[in-house]
Amino acid sequence: MALHVYAIWEPMLPGDRRSDWDSHLLNDGRVTHLWDADRLSGQFFAERYEHRQHWVQWDAYYLFAPGTTWEEATRGLRGSGRTVIAHTGDLERQMAASVH
Repeated sequence: MALHVYAIWEPMLPGDRRSDWDSHLLNDGRVTHLWDADRLSGQFFAERYEHRQHWVQWDAYYLFAPGTTWEEATRGLRGSGRTVIAHTGDLERQMAASVH
């Protein structure tokens, strides 16, 4: 299975700044790092998948089927969870299940 990760970083905690972010945290060629200073992606995910208005989702993962576009993202969702570190095992199981 081809894997691509989009890591979207948002300023959520006091002191979170793009200039201080360690871009080597996810040091893998399959990872694209993005900085979202306005937290628009967190608002999008909170509204679309958590059904929470006026909320910003962060420290979460969303697993989509290969080739899923934004327009069909609801149907393409294969798993999600938060926090990322606390649910690494869930992410691994969801990835394995989406292959079959």
